[in-house]
Amino acid sequence: MVGFLLRSIPYGTRAPGALAFGSAMAWVPPAILLVAVLFVVRSYRLQGGALRVRRLLWTTVIPLPGPLEALHDAQAMRGSMRVFGNGGLFSISGWFRSAALGSYRAFVTDPARAVVLRTPSRVIVISPALPHAFLAHL
Repeated sequence: MVGFLLRSIPYGTRAPGALAFGSAMAWVPPAILLVAVLFVVRSYRLQGGALRVRRLLWTTVIPLPGPLEALHDAQAMRGSMRVFGNGGLFSISGWFRSAALGSYRAFVTDPARAVVLRTPSRVIVISPALPHAFLAHL
């Protein structure tokens, strides 16, 4: 990778700004990796009427008000379109849309273990290591 990054810097060219542009582009892949690893999903916890999604450096808290419907659906994310977020580098997280679920937020590491949580106001998809144990605990 280092060789690729060094070759992306156009040394010896006379085009204005080429060296600065090439140097900036050399930092794009490491920056993408750094941002993606920060948003990795490490664990889930249900506590006090909220879902707590533990990331690398922080915890995202999602309130789960009202009646909650939960089911394990290994095909939940099939046919989804990413609206904003990460589509698979260390995790699948962000806002998505599909015909089956509508708009939803995902915090997924393995789509085959997807658990769909529906409240009156939102849909959340997560992927606990043991989906049936998570549902039993819920």
